[in-house]
Amino acid sequence: MLNDLWRIEPEYLEEAQNDATLIALDDQHRAGVDIVTDGEMRRESYSNRFANSLSGMDLDHPREAIDRTGKAAPVPRVTGEVKRSAPVELPFVEFLKAHTDKPIKLTLPDPFTMTQQAQNDYYPDDGSLAMAYAEAVQVMALFLLTANLIGLGLGPTVIALATDYVFGYDAAIGKSIALCTVVLCPLAALILWRSLPSINKLLEEQRTAEPTTNTE
Repeated sequence: MLNDLWRIEPEYLEEAQNDATLIALDDQHRAGVDIVTDGEMRRESYSNRFANSLSGMDLDHPREAIDRTGKAAPVPRVTGEVKRSAPVELPFVEFLKAHTDKPIKLTLPDPFTMTQQAQNDYYPDDGSLAMAYAEAVQVMALFLLTANLIGLGLGPTVIALATDYVFGYDAAIGKSIALCTVVLCPLAALILWRSLPSINKLLEEQRTAEPTTNTE
């Protein structure tokens, strides 16, 4: 129900948001902005898109809260443990990175704001809910930092070093990419294999968790 705020049909929403992001990005390029953003085209409010992507949220039976203008606004109900079950911002960071060679920045909502913009029907108090939100934001921030440093930062650097110091000429960049793929893919597979027990444990916890949806 909360997604009804968008005028675009659900099957076309992501495409429309991508197009709007590219328009905003082009405006920033033409204006000479040094550090660009996605124009926040995917957010219907400051915190809702991030908060609504977490587990434990009932979006189909919203309640109302008073916003900063003094008006009643629909807000999600917290009916279960708040967790980040999948990357929230990373796909949009990758989309933005693919269309610019400039540094980018991204905003993350704070736990206090998300707590104020939800009805707590699960945690004993708002402080506990805020701490759960804080953990989700911290995990997301660490995930983005790791993805940028290793995937988007270290990757091109390693390829450039291989081109310059292993092969010794610029035209060998294709060989450098192939070399890095041969060396790093097994390493990535090993890291994934070592992480499988933790991943399976989390999945099992989600499968055995008691249903938390409450429509009363």
